[in-house]
Amino acid sequence: MGSRVLETSPATVSADERGEGRALQQVLILCHSDDTAGMRAMNNVCAGLDFSKIDFVVIDLQQVRAWPSLDAFSVVILSTSMLSKVSPERFDAIRTFVDAGGGLVAACRLWHAKLAALLGLPEVKPALHTSEGLVLRGELFPGLTTLQSDVPGWDFEHSRIPVRADSLPADCKVLAEDREGQPILWMRDVGAGRIVFWNTTSTDRRVLRGLVLHTVLGAMRTGVAAIGAFAIFQIDDFPPSLSNAVMEPVASEYAGADQTKFMFDIWHRDMLELKRRHDLRFTYYAVANYFDVDTAPDADMKAFPVQTGAEDFRERLARSLGIDAGDEVGFHGYNHEPLVDDHWPDLAVLRAKLLLARQIWLEHLPGGPPRSWVPANNWFQASHIAILAEVFPEIDIVCSLAVAGQYRLGEEREFGPEPWRHALLGLPRQTFGYVASDRVKLAMLSQMAAMGVWSHFVHPDDVYDVPPEGEESDYHRNAQRRFWRQTNESGLSGLFDELDAWLGEVRALFPWLEFVTTSEAAERYRRHIENVVEVRVARESVTIESDTGGNFFLRTRDEIDVVVSTGGHIRDRREVAGGMLHVLSCEPGRAEFRLVSGMSIERD
Repeated sequence: MGSRVLETSPATVSADERGEGRALQQVLILCHSDDTAGMRAMNNVCAGLDFSKIDFVVIDLQQVRAWPSLDAFSVVILSTSMLSKVSPERFDAIRTFVDAGGGLVAACRLWHAKLAALLGLPEVKPALHTSEGLVLRGELFPGLTTLQSDVPGWDFEHSRIPVRADSLPADCKVLAEDREGQPILWMRDVGAGRIVFWNTTSTDRRVLRGLVLHTVLGAMRTGVAAIGAFAIFQIDDFPPSLSNAVMEPVASEYAGADQTKFMFDIWHRDMLELKRRHDLRFTYYAVANYFDVDTAPDADMKAFPVQTGAEDFRERLARSLGIDAGDEVGFHGYNHEPLVDDHWPDLAVLRAKLLLARQIWLEHLPGGPPRSWVPANNWFQASHIAILAEVFPEIDIVCSLAVAGQYRLGEEREFGPEPWRHALLGLPRQTFGYVASDRVKLAMLSQMAAMGVWSHFVHPDDVYDVPPEGEESDYHRNAQRRFWRQTNESGLSGLFDELDAWLGEVRALFPWLEFVTTSEAAERYRRHIENVVEVRVARESVTIESDTGGNFFLRTRDEIDVVVSTGGHIRDRREVAGGMLHVLSCEPGRAEFRLVSGMSIERD
């Protein structure tokens, strides 16, 4: 399983190689190395296919003249608008391929006279238009219905072909529009096959990876993707610093409650209740000493804040209502200064204070050194994590941010080895906070669609981070000045109720999702990556062979349902745009599933 980039004339997959009449599930990607936008989109597509263990072949139209037989593939992906080197015969072959039941996905906006009618585009080459926004209309994936982009900061920019929904062929189903209601994504059945067209150049964005993957799966008659099936819920800055400050909006809701009382006695109690309600697992991230912020080259190692750090840490732990045995505590830093040059200009001082943190940790926390680390502010640099690795060699997991931030500061990371230190496994966080805004929900659902994984974090003090009175700002963690429990003057429910409802929705949509600690997530990720998977499809069956078993999405077109034959079971079924989405659990070895067309079957 994996990818192949063809540089010479490729061979056709023979019937014998397909095995027992079942063809290997394979995807063919056509790109052009001179098409920068198309290559970015392709890289995003390939990342999704790679995690999903979907075998794919890449043809660079700039270099390769011969193609393999399209019959060897389930779907063809066009990831370039530079199609001038494609011969008319090849376009005819694509049309024949679709008519016979194959899938065709345009992963970026493109136009060619030989494909225009097939894709639902104007027959005359149009001028390109630019628009913004993304409004999801069809349930491409569970939960992805009517998400709106008309919110501050959600400005998907589309270079698109100017077509209106009413000018598309009647059989096109629009799944996404821009802010003005112009079609950005549509699906169309042609002959026995299916076409999906992304009328945008925004498919290079990581936050859309899951949506793009499911258009690929949805274009197949039967599409299978391996998934992780786990979630991580992390709590940064716990136990929090002690403070007798009385601040809004908590002060109006809990008269006389200072920050210490709220975060330890109210917030944590309520979070433990949510944990029980929704069967969560927490990983807390602790700071050893909040009050020692001296990181200068001449830092006084005997200063009062240094000497009292251990006592303060012990007191914060004592107030924490206990941490459940099934949860874990990870490392958030000696203090809350990010591991970058601006905050730690002297690496010798950093080493000395990390050694203090290790001493405090081992004296007061059972279970030995931490396994995982969340960088303060999510920032770090290569030179600084080298020092962290010296002092805490047991740390083998780093959790920064996935789809936001600056790469040069350690953010915008992928799951996998940390680029600056491969011994660290990166499990970046996709979302944060208590309120499932459309923007946040899209990020969460796209990660679920791409990986069957959700990585999320909160802070105990999020409720305090409000904009100035009378203003709203996405740069504040409690942008709408919500209370913790009560409804505010604007009629907005408290953060507790918002998170409770969000988690309830997640549980309803994804009953198979298992919340685990960060170290457990790392082990599951490694098993997933190391698992060797082979998927073979036939008209009436699907076979999944895997070394260690695992969980899979199996997506079928409208008329096809799934019955277990052997080696697995169906954990969930639900309707999605253009078909059904099944979640399978497979045993090690071979699992077989029967495909049933045109009939309703009894659900197991």
